[in-house]
Amino acid sequence: MRTKVLILKHDSKNIGDLKAFMAHYADLELCATVCDGAAALPAIKKYNPDVILLDLLLPNKDGIAVMEEVNALGNKGYKFIVSGNESQISLAGSICKGRLPNIFAYIYDDN
Repeated sequence: MRTKVLILKHDSKNIGDLKAFMAHYADLELCATVCDGAAALPAIKKYNPDVILLDLLLPNKDGIAVMEEVNALGNKGYKFIVSGNESQISLAGSICKGRLPNIFAYIYDDN
């Protein structure tokens, strides 16, 4: 069984790098890439990914707002891998702690 991955990133270079990386793993399936936070929830509902690679900095709706919307759907088993700079990560960690019980978010500094 392949792991379905949805990429939510605003930077097209990073998206290209992630696609190239994923191409080396037969058990990963890229279901879609989304560059706008406002389009995130419809894409998540449409593709039902196992893992969501989420950038905190997105146009029109930031990554924290995206996680809050997905959390409101209830426990659907969504897993986020979240990236951002040091201050974004610090903020996301403090906001998410205990507030988003229906999702799993691994938050890391991409610098």
